[in-house]
Amino acid sequence: MSDSNRQQLDDRIYVVKAFFHMGVQAVLIICALVAFFIILYHMLVNPDIYAKAVYAAFDYLLGQTLYRVYKYFFILPAEEKTPVRRQQTTA
Repeated sequence: MSDSNRQQLDDRIYVVKAFFHMGVQAVLIICALVAFFIILYHMLVNPDIYAKAVYAAFDYLLGQTLYRVYKYFFILPAEEKTPVRRQQTTA
């Protein structure tokens, strides 16, 4: 196998891996969103206060996980960090 054919094969494998990786991420995020709304529905429908607390805890954890996964895989633009200057007061 020549070097140019090997390079083309490596490029194709890289592209296939990237598409597979993005597909798996999309499926996981969709499943997590479905689970999030199922838990939210059960939390709103259930009259028991303790069950609502448990559902709320699960919903909070799942929501935080979704946010972190979204932030990790779909990189958001970095916020501009400007130093905050404090006003000096004279006594």
